[in-house]
Amino acid sequence: MNELWNAINNLLSAVNNSLILMIAVGCFLATWAIKQTKIDNRWMPLVSAAVGIVIGGIAAGVMVSNIGLGAFDGFIAGLLAAGGYDAVKGFIKEVN
Repeated sequence: MNELWNAINNLLSAVNNSLILMIAVGCFLATWAIKQTKIDNRWMPLVSAAVGIVIGGIAAGVMVSNIGLGAFDGFIAGLLAAGGYDAVKGFIKEVN
């Protein structure tokens, strides 16, 4: 019985790790798409965090049924995506 519990725990850890990656990629792509609009860049961290909460909540609700954890992961991923976009953009400008 202990082996079964460990196997289930390992599976849930793997699903959660892939969930975080999926949320981060989704937030990055959504942030990139939103930055192409006329929205003022000073609002982008808040918009990206909100997008992350939505993506994280939906993805977690579908995959692991823990919407709160997914929304929190999405919030963090959204904030990182907003800064990550600027970092990648700055790096590309530096190379060119």
